[in-house]
Amino acid sequence: MSPDITSLEEEKRFRRLKGDLISFTVALLAYSSLLLIPFAYLRIAQERPDTTPFGPLFPMAIAIFVVCLHVARDRLSPEARAIILCLLCMSAGVAGLLARGILGPAIFFFVLAVLCLNFVLTMRQIVVVSLVVFGVAGLITYFHFGGHHVIQVDPKQVFAAPAAWIMSLLVALYLVGVIAFTSNRYRTMVNELLLELDQERQQVTNLAFRDTLTGLLNLRALTNRAEPLIAQAARGKINPAVLFLDLDHFKAINDEFGHASGDEVLVQVAERLLKTVRQSDTLIRLGGDEFLVFIPDAENAEELEHLITRLRGAVFEPMQIDTHSLQVGISVGAARYPEQGGDLDALMRNADDAMYQDKARRRGRGD
Repeated sequence: MSPDITSLEEEKRFRRLKGDLISFTVALLAYSSLLLIPFAYLRIAQERPDTTPFGPLFPMAIAIFVVCLHVARDRLSPEARAIILCLLCMSAGVAGLLARGILGPAIFFFVLAVLCLNFVLTMRQIVVVSLVVFGVAGLITYFHFGGHHVIQVDPKQVFAAPAAWIMSLLVALYLVGVIAFTSNRYRTMVNELLLELDQERQQVTNLAFRDTLTGLLNLRALTNRAEPLIAQAARGKINPAVLFLDLDHFKAINDEFGHASGDEVLVQVAERLLKTVRQSDTLIRLGGDEFLVFIPDAENAEELEHLITRLRGAVFEPMQIDTHSLQVGISVGAARYPEQGGDLDALMRNADDAMYQDKARRRGRGD
């Protein structure tokens, strides 16, 4: 997968995350704001006994707009929904500031307006929007102290009315809760997305360093492991060795039983080899029916012969492939540092040559 395709896929996922987050915020506001309308009516009725039944029309209109925005979520982009929600919050904040000044929770609507755009705008754009939003609040404040706007609510009456206290506290707690829930949801969704992307990157890395059929490491992974060890061998600290393994008569298995059965043979052989080699050894599949074992430190030729015998025995045990019981032999060639090679390539070439010699001997014996 190319970097451009990966970046495009990640961008799509972050965009989907933004959409889900905006949908969550709109739904949270849509369902919960309707519950506050009766409290808003009671508050207005208590603060202004002569008010008409149309007093709460504005907050009710805001709530209805939020519900409509939730219903139309599939028809609008995340950016459009965030901007509309920001404007609705701004309208509620301006209305609250004009009606009650700092006696009401209007400031929380301004904070929520900025938070909504935080999901879809860059940091520079958010700073600009924040200045505009709180500039509007500052302008209303300036008009009030300049005598151009008078708040019609008596502070003494507000502070004396239990319903006003309760309503102000409920709205403030409600908006704080919305901000907290939305922020927590944002953090959770981002963490989940980052974890998902990290897992996919790990899978891509595994594909680059592992054989897709057997799950064994490949030559690229072996090169990364072997080069530092061979550098140690050059200092006389260890004696690495390479075993080159090739299945006998594997083509006949494919021809007689099919490639699917041949793949199953390779998988079972890989499992047996992996159980037989030491934990410090590195087993890889080179391709086809060829495997290779890199041994970090082989003290002597006898140790290699003992390991080869064990590998032959493990592979030769009967294996069940569908309804058939098969026995597979392997030809093995060994090369030990530094006699048969001073680097990984030389060790592999010499081990490969030794493997073909072993295969020729086995054919000569009729194995």
